[in-house]
Amino acid sequence: MSRLSLLLPLLLSVACNPKGDDTAGIEEGSDGSDATGADSGLPPTDDTASPIPTISGTISGTVSVELYTLDENGARQYISYEDATGGVFPWQKIFVGAYYTGPAGVDQYVGTDVVLDPVVGPNPYDINFVTEEATSVYVYAILDYYPDSIVGTDEPRGVYPMEIPLTDGASITDIDITILAPAPGELDGVGGGTGTCDDVSIAGDVIITVTYEGGDVAVMLADTEGQGPYVSTAMTPAEDGGGATGAYELSSCAGYGDMQLLGAWDSDADSMFTPADHWGAYISEPDVDGNPINVGYTDLTDYDVQIPLGDGSGLSIVPFVQLSGTVSMAGGTFDDLPPGSSVYVAALKYRPNSDLNITETSNAYDMDVFEWSDLTGQSSADWAIVVPADTIVYLWAYADTDADGFVNEVGDPVAASGEDENGRYPTGTTSTGGISLGLVVPAE
Repeated sequence: MSRLSLLLPLLLSVACNPKGDDTAGIEEGSDGSDATGADSGLPPTDDTASPIPTISGTISGTVSVELYTLDENGARQYISYEDATGGVFPWQKIFVGAYYTGPAGVDQYVGTDVVLDPVVGPNPYDINFVTEEATSVYVYAILDYYPDSIVGTDEPRGVYPMEIPLTDGASITDIDITILAPAPGELDGVGGGTGTCDDVSIAGDVIITVTYEGGDVAVMLADTEGQGPYVSTAMTPAEDGGGATGAYELSSCAGYGDMQLLGAWDSDADSMFTPADHWGAYISEPDVDGNPINVGYTDLTDYDVQIPLGDGSGLSIVPFVQLSGTVSMAGGTFDDLPPGSSVYVAALKYRPNSDLNITETSNAYDMDVFEWSDLTGQSSADWAIVVPADTIVYLWAYADTDADGFVNEVGDPVAASGEDENGRYPTGTTSTGGISLGLVVPAE
């Protein structure tokens, strides 16, 4: 069974982000000519132009992976590592990236890190960031849930919910992230299938067309929406001129139909194939993306993959989305609450079944807080929170009527949004607004 057949019903994703491509270029003179004196067609270089200032510094924190199981109703239940794995951390890598969205709408990475051999408990990471454009970034982490070293669209992720401003020389600390992941074996059988299939082979050469300084290459299949990989293989190319080449062979289930054949080169030598690496695709001729290909029941040969090619990673990674809307008192105004009350809108990892210390909980991905001064005289308040994309959150609003930091107590007004009364809300791959939450006192 392919890896996506397990998680695809629960997790999808959307578009991602590479490092800027290297360019072969020509050696230019200061007058815009090439080294031979011929006119390159480029404008003369302005030696008096001011250089673009570079902002650099560090971002550090920890990444923790929390495990869950699903009960008979499909609701998440926390499970300890001791109960799930005997206290052993069962995965090998975690990717952490800091990025911003560039003017063309393509995400650009200012720095990344990979936690190799993570352990149970917080795992420290350090990102050295360098940018000439970004003034702020978001930071997220993805667990390599499947042992292929590829940051895929179907793998558990966590986000730091606040935008992080950048200044030159800054040392930004305590950017801590939690990833919520299914316990090993929890998703076996999800999505159906027998676990076996008829195989077909896809083979060809990988061609790296920029300076090659070592590193492995992965070739993989993704669907036409960029979700994947369904299957992958890795190899080490050999230097060839200024770049590199090497043969690959990929074994896939037959009958997938239209798919994308993609390649990634671990160009930053961090032992993972990430959105910050160089990516490419199957070519019908040099520099021409030949996707989609048709994966039927016949072996495919001479399917060459060129790296780099295109302006994205090929896989559709959306780290986070924003949920927003209004919160109000159903049938009244906030003045109906006792003076001094506060209101919280929170995206929770689990459905709370008892009172909740909202000021200290680690159960929330993100929350928006409204103090009494924000509420008096108002009929509603606008809220916005940041959550991981393509997952399930429990979206709730609470009123703390006795100002003790505990909510969901008997008599406290609450509101839930989502597909059912538990507040389950699929986050999807695009930000969603206009979500209304009306606080009511639940019936006893």
